[in-house]
Amino acid sequence: MEYFIPPVFRGPSADALPLAGEINWGMAKFDVERIRSQITTKIKLGIIDTGVDKSHPLLSNVVASKSFVGGESPSDGNGHGTHCTGTVGATDPRIGVASGFPLYHGKGLSNGGSGGSGLIDAMEWCIEEGCEVLSCSWGGGGQDQ
Repeated sequence: MEYFIPPVFRGPSADALPLAGEINWGMAKFDVERIRSQITTKIKLGIIDTGVDKSHPLLSNVVASKSFVGGESPSDGNGHGTHCTGTVGATDPRIGVASGFPLYHGKGLSNGGSGGSGLIDAMEWCIEEGCEVLSCSWGGGGQDQ
């Protein structure tokens, strides 16, 4: 997989990283810098989603990943899990809210985005690995018995 930075520029503080400056309004909106200034210890963070691309250049802090989806590797065949992992803790502080924290990714959703009991298994694995915060970005429609 190849990564490239789209040529997106906006505002006086923007640079070649498309989420920098005014474009990444979320970091300022939630006052992430103030929160970071109060953090004294980097805790383990768990993400449960569609897997993670551990070769992504901004995710070198993914300590471990494990699949709880039958027949699928921990790799992300969807993209959503890698995106969520980056939002939680990418090594670039303009992107990762908990930038550089140790990350554990439990694949509980398939490459197609569906899941079942593997979600619970992935959560339990993250807890067993010592994760103190779990991030689960799941959604869906309809009803299930």
